[in-house]
Amino acid sequence: MLMAVFLFGAVAANAQKLDSASRLERGDRGRFQHANGDHKKGMQDGRRVHEGRIAGLTDEQQQKMKALHISFAKETLPLTNQLSEKQARLHTLQTADKVDLKAVNGTIDEIGKIRTELMKKRAAQHESIRQLLTDEQRVAFDTRGGKHGKGQGRRGGHRF
Repeated sequence: MLMAVFLFGAVAANAQKLDSASRLERGDRGRFQHANGDHKKGMQDGRRVHEGRIAGLTDEQQQKMKALHISFAKETLPLTNQLSEKQARLHTLQTADKVDLKAVNGTIDEIGKIRTELMKKRAAQHESIRQLLTDEQRVAFDTRGGKHGKGQGRRGGHRF
């Protein structure tokens, strides 16, 4: 029985490696490292995907968007780190032998405050990008409907 479990695990691991390799060959890199060094989903040639999908962006617009993106990432990194810490703390509190609901509820409130702050910063970032665009580009940007890519769902976008 133990041998069967071991063999099943080995077969499953090899199947996953083969699937990953075939996706790389097809160009479906997902979160794998790209040839140009970018490793995040949604990056193309150092630009966010939504920037690449707007027709007619000038080099100046692309540079300004890149600067906005870097500034936004620096500004929100501490908040996203705090959010991750609070979520881990919540998990710890909820899985304790004796759950302290007061601590759980307090942590949930803290998570809500961080998420609200991140959402407000994202809205400001979105508007900053819109201000860089021409009317035609703005229509294309606005009609993308918040989608960050086909079939990515909630996990494909931002998680706060």
